[in-house]
Amino acid sequence: MLEQINDYFAQISSGEASADTLLVYRLVVSLIIYFVIWITKKLMLRVIESKIEDQKIKYHWSKVLNYIAYVLAFILIGRLWLEGIQSIATFLGLLSAGIAISLKDILQIWLAGFSLFLVAPLKWVIGWR
Repeated sequence: MLEQINDYFAQISSGEASADTLLVYRLVVSLIIYFVIWITKKLMLRVIESKIEDQKIKYHWSKVLNYIAYVLAFILIGRLWLEGIQSIATFLGLLSAGIAISLKDILQIWLAGFSLFLVAPLKWVIGWR
């Protein structure tokens, strides 16, 4: 069994892999990626449930972890199955950095207003500075 696995990896690394060998390799690696992400998510949820007692916050964090896990699995497994995804990931990274730089002032103003009304809920009086 180990010799067969070693042969698979040798064929794949040398570029002489047949379509069946490459398919089996991609399926196995996809399953490994899925289970690693799933176990990591479950462990993180267990830590959150032991540390946080508020049900709304637990629910929020479980949703956030689910979204992160789905996106991470999509990117990692997509890179494995699709050859051109590296260039797409680079493009999306540069695009999001460009948007963040160009909209920096607008985002700062929006976040400042957001923090004024949610983080510091004071009654404002005319004349305060």
